Amino acid sequence: MGNYSMPRYFQNMPVVGKPVRANEENVAELRAIEDDIHAHVVNALAAGKKDEDMNAKGQLTAMQRVALLVDPGTWCTLNSLYNPEHNKTGSTSIVKGLGRVNGKWCVVIASDNKKHAGTWVPGQAFIKVPKE
Repeated sequence: MGNYSMPRYFQNMPVVGKPVRANEENVAELRAIEDDIHAHVVNALAAGKKDEDMNAKGQLTAMQRVALLVDPGTWCTLNSLYNPEHNKTGSTSIVKGLGRVNGKWCVVIASDNKKHAGTWVPGQAFIKVPKE
């Protein structure tokens, strides 16, 4: 059965049409855009204190904690470049993503202590809990 919720339907779905041929010009353009986005993500995650400085104080960065939590190779970051208020760190100081933990997919949210140690910054989601 694997990870399919509707195994027979999706595993045995007929193929419609012919395979799309790759256009090398489009592939190169898309790869350049993906590389640019990846560079921005790397810069946003690297902003703030250095990893070595955090580790010297006995602390792990948010990404180090996430790497220890999720199964290897399953981390898929979400909203890495989300910075609606143009914060000086280039992000909302929250690491968000999907990853498998002990084989099960989970949403993972961590405060990025390289930038702010648990403080709220403009652009972060605010959840108002209704009074009972």
